[in-house]
Amino acid sequence: MLKYINAGKPIADIERSWLQWNKATVRGVKVALAGLTTRRQAEIALWKTR
Repeated sequence: MLKYINAGKPIADIERSWLQWNKATVRGVKVALAGLTTRRQAEIALWKTR
């Protein structure tokens, strides 16, 4: 994700990359967590205001 930001990639690509970081290991399996998805969306919104 940081590589995309530093390279000046389009915002849509950065958002897509950022949203991939919404998973945690639960009982040995990586699963997307709703709370992390919400947090990542909030982080993107905050980043866009810079």
